[in-house]
Amino acid sequence: MIVSRYPIVREAQLVYPQCTGTDCFADKGVMYAEVIKGGKAWHLFATHTASFDTDEARKLRQIQFGQIRSLAASLKIPATDTVIYGGDFNVNKRKFADDYANMLANLNAHEPAYGGYTEATFDPRINPYAGGPLSGGTNVEYLDYLVVSREYGSASHNLNTVWIPRSSNGSLWPASNLSDHFPVKGEISR
Repeated sequence: MIVSRYPIVREAQLVYPQCTGTDCFADKGVMYAEVIKGGKAWHLFATHTASFDTDEARKLRQIQFGQIRSLAASLKIPATDTVIYGGDFNVNKRKFADDYANMLANLNAHEPAYGGYTEATFDPRINPYAGGPLSGGTNVEYLDYLVVSREYGSASHNLNTVWIPRSSNGSLWPASNLSDHFPVKGEISR
């Protein structure tokens, strides 16, 4: 989902045509929004790609990154506008450095700088939801990103910062996580 305090002037979406494993129970894909901020267009693509570390899922994710780029190309975005790809990419840069490099190559995107809690966006050691029975078990993974495309207008700065929000009320602490993944804030400037 893409929400914005700034006007969204155009939208599109693509449901990925292929799936693997239990991901086939979900319609995963990519959403697009053109947002006008400060009189300039920003083009945002939000995705949730194939889950799990099977060889099939790892290959499918790379195909999905190509499908995201194809969607961007089909929208005829001006070459001077900034294009941002973000979401749960399910590429664990801690475990699969080659997959991470291929993700950036297939998206033709700049690697962001990282700040805040740089260990992971999915960490069952400090997030009880991440260790749940329907989640990823004990794996500590960095899976969520905001990257800027190299094919369009450049960004002078892109910092991905993992946030770990907590309630100040101790009795609510286990329920204070927003999901099994921590949110990532992207600070991107032209």
